[in-house]
Amino acid sequence: MKEEHKDFLIGFALFCFAISIGFNLSKNTEIETYQDELELLESKVDSLHFANDQLESDIFAYRTAIDSYEKEISKIRKNIEEIRLEANEKINTVSELTLPELEEFFTKRYPS
Repeated sequence: MKEEHKDFLIGFALFCFAISIGFNLSKNTEIETYQDELELLESKVDSLHFANDQLESDIFAYRTAIDSYEKEISKIRKNIEEIRLEANEKINTVSELTLPELEEFFTKRYPS
C-alpha cells in the first residue's frame, strides 16, 4: 500500500504541477493580451497627441491670420474716416460759398 500511496502522491504532485503550469500559461496569455491592449492604447494616444499638435499649429496660423486681417481692417477704417473727414470739409467749404462765388468756381472749372 505504501507503493500505491507513493504513486498516488507522485500523480497528485504531477497533476498539481500541470495545473500550476496551466494557470501560469493563462496568466502569461492574459499579460500578453493586456500588453497588446496597452500598446494599442499607447499608439492611439500618440496619434491623438500628433493630431492635437497639428490642431494647435493650425490654431496658431489662424490666429496669426486673424491678427493680420484685424490690422488691415483697422487701416481701412482709418482711411475711410480720413476720406469722410476730407469729404465733410469740402462739403462744408462749398456750403459756405455764396451764389456769386459758386458761379465763379464753376465758370473757372468748366469754361464754355
